Amino acid sequence: LGCTSVICTDKTGTLTVNQMTVRSFFYKDQSFNVSGEGYELAGEIKPSLSVQDLSDLLLPLALCNDSHLHGNQIVGDPMEGALLVLAAKGGIDKEQARAGIRIALSGAGRDEYQPLPVRRPVRLAGAIR
Repeated sequence: LGCTSVICTDKTGTLTVNQMTVRSFFYKDQSFNVSGEGYELAGEIKPSLSVQDLSDLLLPLALCNDSHLHGNQIVGDPMEGALLVLAAKGGIDKEQARAGIRIALSGAGRDEYQPLPVRRPVRLAGAIR
């Protein structure tokens, strides 16, 4: 812990109901609060910004995510579920985002393909609490 600058803790939820929820985050020198409970999409990010203003943060949370919503339940990792719900509350739908990004494949052999989004570069800077 000598080099640790941020420790993320979970007081309740993950162990008792297998859920996590993003309550607040810090991005581009600004603090944001997130309302809502569990994996329900009801809730919002305050202060409100446009989807474009938050897309550099929220788009990777949706696209680099192996979980998916099934009603108010998450199929997959609880933390990835919480990040997916955060992206949805900010206006980013995972399936629509994936459909809207062309994929370029790179690699020398058949088994070495790696999807690369080519829509635009994304810089991720911020912290989620």
